[in-house]
Amino acid sequence: MFSCTLRRGTLALLGLILVSLLGGCFQMKMGAEFRSDGTIAVSQEWTATNEFAMDKIREQRAEAQKEGAQIQDRSNGFVATQTYENVEQLVGGGAKAWQPTQGHHGVWHRAGFLYDTYDLDLFFAGDAKSNPVNQETDEFSRSMMQSVLDSVKMDFAIIVPEAFERTNGIVSGTTATWDLKPSLSGQDVVIQAVFRVPHPQHVQIATAAAMGIVILGIVVAVIGFVRKNAHSVALSAVGIALLLVGVGVGGWTWYRMGNTPVLTAADSVIGAAPAAQTQAPADNAKSTQPQPAEKSAAPQAQTKDFSTYEKTLQEKGITTNVIGASGRDEDGFLVMAKEQGRYTMYVYAAAEGAAVQVHFPMAADVAKKGSYWNPMNFPSRSGDPYLFTITIPHDNRSSNDADLGTWNGDAHTFTIYAQYKYEGGKVVPGMLTSASGENPSHYQAYLKEQRNVNIANAVLTHLESLNRDLRERNVDVPAKGQ
Repeated sequence: MFSCTLRRGTLALLGLILVSLLGGCFQMKMGAEFRSDGTIAVSQEWTATNEFAMDKIREQRAEAQKEGAQIQDRSNGFVATQTYENVEQLVGGGAKAWQPTQGHHGVWHRAGFLYDTYDLDLFFAGDAKSNPVNQETDEFSRSMMQSVLDSVKMDFAIIVPEAFERTNGIVSGTTATWDLKPSLSGQDVVIQAVFRVPHPQHVQIATAAAMGIVILGIVVAVIGFVRKNAHSVALSAVGIALLLVGVGVGGWTWYRMGNTPVLTAADSVIGAAPAAQTQAPADNAKSTQPQPAEKSAAPQAQTKDFSTYEKTLQEKGITTNVIGASGRDEDGFLVMAKEQGRYTMYVYAAAEGAAVQVHFPMAADVAKKGSYWNPMNFPSRSGDPYLFTITIPHDNRSSNDADLGTWNGDAHTFTIYAQYKYEGGKVVPGMLTSASGENPSHYQAYLKEQRNVNIANAVLTHLESLNRDLRERNVDVPAKGQ
């Protein structure tokens, strides 16, 4: 049974394991450590408090040892660790938990020179039937079983080399932890994490190369200027060229380290099923060796019915072609639209019954403000505020926010500087400010109209959901404006 949980990561089996161990209080901790060398160490730690439970744990230890896991014995249990060479090997081991399921995309991974990027969206279905409390008929037995269950600890942790970009787990340093015990009561557990695994040597190489080329360029250019001969101009030109190359390498390194790519369905890692036994051409011997996992080919954009979104917008006087949509809830929704080759967004704020345009940033905006403007990078890794511009048709020039932005007839356009927090996997809106004029340098005027606050909050709370929809369906939206 341990081999199933360690190799395949099928955490749904934890309920069955728990049933066999309830004779004694125990803890089980699962973890996956993503290392800078590309390997991934998956571990399980089992501990118990009495001999009955220890007997069961010894059985699990024996199973783990048969599977080739490295064992570390402890006085009250053991730790088993199995190391995978790469994420493809991990997912290819048959782990359902790492595969796309129930609308969750599983593992996305993109390799890079400076770092690898991971986007995990794992789903563990609740299994109330495995809860031993539910199997007792009288109240006393249920109470006793519940007290034992309360003493059990079942955690899953992801350990990474540097801080998480974002996650819905409980973060302590570079470790994010999730409590799996609610799955025994029928609650689904979703594990989401976006993070980078850097390649320190490559970063050092790129940095050293940039500095070396810059220094060499300066030296050559100075020599060219100092020497007064036929080669002076050529030397100076070479030096300046080297200087520009060095600055370019350094700028590229700085930009890549500060801007994590947004992954899409094209980056999905899907484990290949074990290959069927086939005849070897040389000796007709049968092979049972499983084929390695492969990344899926870039899928075509999947279609989705947006008629209900478009109908709501039409009722508000907006006719458009929706290509992506957030989830729809009591606060409203956010959609991406494509109109005559250009991208834009529309938000529907249910509390106000208002639908307004949210301008998709131009490339110049993104180049100027980086992640502040880029909706495809929301929420940002460092918690940077987000800038977005909205246009409210038929606005009131006597409103408390009339001095913000610019007016075109009765259409009111202004930019919002939105602060927020990312807590428990959710965006929590914070302070909202704006400014007068078309291109202000600072945003220090607070939004006064509650309607505008509700519209801005609807954008913030639905933008991540919209991005996820676009990525999962492989909709081609420019990551840096247009």
